[in-house]
Amino acid sequence: MLSERTCDAKNHERNIMVVEDDKDLNEHICQKLAQRGFQPQAVFNGTQALEHLASAQDLLVLMDYRLPDMTGKELVQEMESRGFQVPYVIMTGADDEDMALEMMNMQARDYFIKDLDLPQLLPRFMERIYAELESESRFYKAEKRLLHNERLATMGRIAAGLAHEMNT
Repeated sequence: MLSERTCDAKNHERNIMVVEDDKDLNEHICQKLAQRGFQPQAVFNGTQALEHLASAQDLLVLMDYRLPDMTGKELVQEMESRGFQVPYVIMTGADDEDMALEMMNMQARDYFIKDLDLPQLLPRFMERIYAELESESRFYKAEKRLLHNERLATMGRIAAGLAHEMNT
């Protein structure tokens, strides 16, 4: 069964919270995402991200791994402890395979190394991630409907059995 760590990618405005402490890079990423129809929201540290998540809905988080007040791992752990089931993508300036593997094991949707091409390439990557989220959301909803229908069918068989018992 799928996790609820998906957002309803089809029925919202493609909101992306960009958690990046480099103000110029954050602004550049947000600008490129907005040009492709995303609704980016810039925050600059983990604390701001957590505050924003408390009121945000249907959001994808694009976060720098090294923030001024916490690491990406700590931010994800804090998100989970507060019950935020939000898909997220990690960015870092370092090519650290161990950290990437650890974050992917913590259910990161993807991992990007910040380089000169990142702002130009990121919108296409986000399109792919949103397409995956939309597909997972449809599958999750279909799975829930199937389970609901199976329960109804089981209840119908039980009721029919009881009715038969009562009539005999």
